[in-house]
Amino acid sequence: MAPVIYKRQNQIFEFIKQYIQNHGSAPTLREIADAMGVSSLATVHEHLMTLVEKGLIKRKEGKRRSIDIVGPVNFTNEGVEVPILGFIAAGAPIEPYTDPNASMAIPSSFSSQKRRVYVLQVRGESMIEEQIRDGDYVIIE
Repeated sequence: MAPVIYKRQNQIFEFIKQYIQNHGSAPTLREIADAMGVSSLATVHEHLMTLVEKGLIKRKEGKRRSIDIVGPVNFTNEGVEVPILGFIAAGAPIEPYTDPNASMAIPSSFSSQKRRVYVLQVRGESMIEEQIRDGDYVIIE
């Protein structure tokens, strides 16, 4: 079965492919972060590790510009659209969320038709020891 690839992972994957095509070598973590509009290299690293696990790229740890695209890739965007109902505070109190049209796709295996599933976005750093970072999304059932 083809791996599920999420929007941000696909954006990074497409950026890497385009960068290699245009420059003849892979981008650095900083170049990927800048292109994606994120400041954390750790976030980029996590996405790259996920792409490695899904078999989309290969990397040589400790070497710059060592990302290789793995052969032809067939992946699926199959999933279920679930609402993003707001933010969850991981630290200081936050303002309520007000976009009723916000949603994101999650794998259908994460969703139960018997229970309501929704997404909250983390704001703050108090859950960092559990590897839940500011800006992460949590799926609630």
